[in-house]
Amino acid sequence: MNLSHNLITIVIVDHIAEMFKQQRYIEIKDQYFDQRKTLAALPCYFLTISLVMLEEFQSAEICFRQLKAQGESLPDFFLYYALCLLRNGKFKQCKKALARVENKTVLFFETNIEVSIKLAQLRRAKKYVKQAKVMGQLSATVRINEAIISFLAIDYKTAETQLLTLFNEDPSNQMVCDYLVRIYLGWRQHTKRENIIKAYLKHRPGHFPYLWQLMGIYCSQSRFDEIDAMKKQIQSAKIKHAYLRSVFSIPAMCRSESDITQLRQEIEEILDVAIEHNDIPNRPDILFKMTPFYLTYHQQSNRIIFEKLAHVFSKGLMALPKLKSPPKRKRPKVAIICQYLHQHSVMDFYGTLIENFPKMFHVTIIHINPVKIDSETKRAYKRADFLMQSSGAHSEIVPFLIQSKFDMILYPEIGMSPSVYFLAMLRLSPLQVALVGHPETSGMKTIDYYISWEYFNSSTTQNDFTETLIGIKNMPLCYLYPKKIDQIFKTRDELGLPKAPQKVFLIPMLLFKLQPVFDEVIARIVKADPKNHVVMICFNYLEKVVTQRLKKYLSTKELTQVHFKMPYSKDDYYAALKSADMVLETFPFGGGNTVLHCLAAGTPVITFKGTHIKTRFGAAFYEWINERRFIATTIDEYVEKALLYANDTKLKAEFFKKIQANKNRLFDNMTGVNETYDWFKEKLNH
Repeated sequence: MNLSHNLITIVIVDHIAEMFKQQRYIEIKDQYFDQRKTLAALPCYFLTISLVMLEEFQSAEICFRQLKAQGESLPDFFLYYALCLLRNGKFKQCKKALARVENKTVLFFETNIEVSIKLAQLRRAKKYVKQAKVMGQLSATVRINEAIISFLAIDYKTAETQLLTLFNEDPSNQMVCDYLVRIYLGWRQHTKRENIIKAYLKHRPGHFPYLWQLMGIYCSQSRFDEIDAMKKQIQSAKIKHAYLRSVFSIPAMCRSESDITQLRQEIEEILDVAIEHNDIPNRPDILFKMTPFYLTYHQQSNRIIFEKLAHVFSKGLMALPKLKSPPKRKRPKVAIICQYLHQHSVMDFYGTLIENFPKMFHVTIIHINPVKIDSETKRAYKRADFLMQSSGAHSEIVPFLIQSKFDMILYPEIGMSPSVYFLAMLRLSPLQVALVGHPETSGMKTIDYYISWEYFNSSTTQNDFTETLIGIKNMPLCYLYPKKIDQIFKTRDELGLPKAPQKVFLIPMLLFKLQPVFDEVIARIVKADPKNHVVMICFNYLEKVVTQRLKKYLSTKELTQVHFKMPYSKDDYYAALKSADMVLETFPFGGGNTVLHCLAAGTPVITFKGTHIKTRFGAAFYEWINERRFIATTIDEYVEKALLYANDTKLKAEFFKKIQANKNRLFDNMTGVNETYDWFKEKLNH
């Protein structure tokens, strides 16, 4: 029996070793994975490394555990095991495995540097980059990670130089190109981003993920001809589920309200076809990498469309084991999953809530695909009991979330990040909650609650949401009073604004919020008086679309009263808010962050109050301090109030006093945040 068994083992070892030598990894997996428990250590190791080579890391980890139990000494075991743990999001275990590696190969340094970056340990990452250089193990991956370290430290210029050197050496290296694209996105260098993608496509013209990235750029800039051409290219490329790409091909701006109606109708029709035929795309988190973000800026409720999107795209995501109840703990485990943990409106709204999360909770912060690590990021990181900087790959995050058995997952901004959008479609904890960082329903059955504010909600707001809507009584945003704003002042001449007695109506919101319905407001204010000037801030070349739309209403002479300014520095932005006669809040999507800046600057904002949360920011802040003069509910009323109050010479001084008297109510107020914490406690206790 023993002799026979040994002969069989030798035959298997020889067979699997020969296939491994020939890199026939798929055949090894197909023939031996199901019988792995009967394999001896060496053939099992060949199987395990084959799975690593195939990037089937969850299956590989199963085999690694079996090998660990057998206790055999195998070459580079802990190195490949560490790589497997890294890819499965088990970063702490990865570090422990790396500590047992004796042979300091290139892969050792690559894995150590990457896991250090994932754990936000940039000093440790730099140490291993330095060691790799000293030991002559400076691979392309190590050099890429060196650039990533510069990138995360917001040293974009150094990172760009490092990556462009690598790109010139190997223009077909996708990882290099990916990070150049990320740098230019974080740096807001949109032309450079487009150019590097096109340069890569010269070497791999059929690389669909980058063609799809170009579609994203065209949509963000509302380049209608390129959008139409790319749609045709996608349809002719015979890509599976190509027709479903159109539901994410949404221009930031449309040319008219009728275009918006037609676009939304086409999206619904496409989704209805997919639902009727049960046409489910596999792994949309990998293939689609876009969200229906720009639909939020339309006047309509998006609940029906977003429910259909979740219905179609949730079923093809990673298969999950049955969710087990978390164990009873003294400190409930909470995961906060967010991409925008840097200077951004999301952190302006929720940075203080994250930073001050009560110590009775164990808080894990998962920073998705970070584009910078700034002072705002560090505020959040200080509160983390455990911190992960994730690429956003579900294969990395999902195993970690399942293993961690969180009591609650908190999503501050579902719908803005593709990774977070698709991740939220999965049931990864018993309680999953969204915040108003993005004022929109997820449309997902997996998100249980949406925490809003009574002043943001109307009597019909719940109809817009699939989640149970929670209305916090006090202002749930501890919004920090803008630093130095009271000391900042610049003349209109310094800011390049029309001088008095010209009237400046400033629209400081991002241009994609300026939808066609708002064009009438601009036109009527301009036509009311040749001294009236409407000033907007340039953003992503969208001023071209706005200008074309306004040509329908205004003559060439009247268009000279419409100005687009280049983006201001922060100080100049605050100075412009103070210098304006009147600020106009866009509708249907308002400017929550910007409105609070305007109030701190002491300049009144005309606001349009609607029924959806996205139309109630300004009105909510005004009602919170019992100031209703600047709230309108019709376009006629909006324009009348804008013209009336812009010409009231005493108004700004009086308004500034009103805001200062309510400063402690609007800013640095933890009352509503503490109420939100109490809500978390109550829900988790149950």
